Amino acid sequence: MSPSAGNTLSSEARASKRNAPRVDFLKGDRDVIGRRSGYRCAFPNCSKLTVGPGKDSHQSEVTGKAAHIYSAAKYGPRGQGILTDEQIRSPANGIWMCSDHSDLIDKNSGNRYAVTTLQSWKALHESRIAFEHSGRLATFGFIRSIRLRTSPLFTDETEIEFAKATLIIGKNGTGKTAICEWLYTLESSAKLLRWECRSGDTMLDADIVFDLPTSHVLTLSVPHKTPNLLLDGVKLAQNPLRISVTYLEKSESWSSYDDDLHLVSNVLHIDKGHARSLAELADDTCLSLKRAEWRRELDNSDNWGERLYVEFRNTNTWQSFGSLSDGQRSRTLLDFAILRAKAAAGFIPSLLTVELKGLGLDWISFKPYMAYFSQSSTPFQTLITSWELTPEMAELGWPVFVIEGNKPHQRIATKA
Repeated sequence: MSPSAGNTLSSEARASKRNAPRVDFLKGDRDVIGRRSGYRCAFPNCSKLTVGPGKDSHQSEVTGKAAHIYSAAKYGPRGQGILTDEQIRSPANGIWMCSDHSDLIDKNSGNRYAVTTLQSWKALHESRIAFEHSGRLATFGFIRSIRLRTSPLFTDETEIEFAKATLIIGKNGTGKTAICEWLYTLESSAKLLRWECRSGDTMLDADIVFDLPTSHVLTLSVPHKTPNLLLDGVKLAQNPLRISVTYLEKSESWSSYDDDLHLVSNVLHIDKGHARSLAELADDTCLSLKRAEWRRELDNSDNWGERLYVEFRNTNTWQSFGSLSDGQRSRTLLDFAILRAKAAAGFIPSLLTVELKGLGLDWISFKPYMAYFSQSSTPFQTLITSWELTPEMAELGWPVFVIEGNKPHQRIATKA
């Protein structure tokens, strides 16, 4: 093929993309998107008013746009996923933006702004508008980012932006657990103690930016044995604007705990009373469990302990936690973590962080959980860490930060 033929084909391909049919919002649906947004831009920290008086007394002027989350055209920014035309033009697929930000989110094929990121912005912004409109206290909050000015593990000025569901990928020892521990400071500063700055160490100095429902900055540093916490520049002993963080950490050997109650309370970082109450919340709405209960029993060494018994959704038989396979134990702990995060989300903002490698679940077992975390109706944010990005994870379209060396690089996972 001659160079001119190649150029002609390239031009034809570009023309085909330009001429691809669009699925635009109907006028009534554009109005719904604008009204739900209070006609204010949903881009974080913008909230620009986009409606006002027109030139004449009988006119009004609208300068905002109903931007598509999934693209209006097949080859547009962020693609169309598997959505139908009706779903593409639905108000659920629209986010209200000022003219500047509606253009910004579509630059470079929308690679900087994932579908889940825009959905998270939309949910947060509409929650704020509902708060202003009703005057009632809004429980919705959102962890926006963590900025690491300095840290023992990452390049200075590293920033990770969180969506409703986010993946962090990296090999062992790259800092995935550290990020989970630093975020845990939103609930408790207990995890900060091990980041004490010793002679020759690099001090941890970081900002966690979150909305509750207005924007706040929690600054954390550990120059010596006492962690320093500042909320919006005011020094405090602990964070009073609590966000519930359920942290399911990689566990040690199952046999290293005194009893099941000790195990559950440790891997979820909660007290034993709290762990006991989670069993009472288990019902057939769980992803794996149907029922759970604690029983006080003697072990093989004639020592009394709290033993957990569970019944899975596909069985009618009680099983002791000790008799379960590793996969069944992991699914039990994951259901308990979800129960805690979901219960907290009814009253305060809630984040669930899960270290997937520590659970030891294969993809088939974990797939229903990833689908649940992806749902817009799931009432909490989710952060999953893993050592590899599987093709199945990539298909979810979550924002992904891959840790290579000492720098997390953001990429948008797309189907190969």
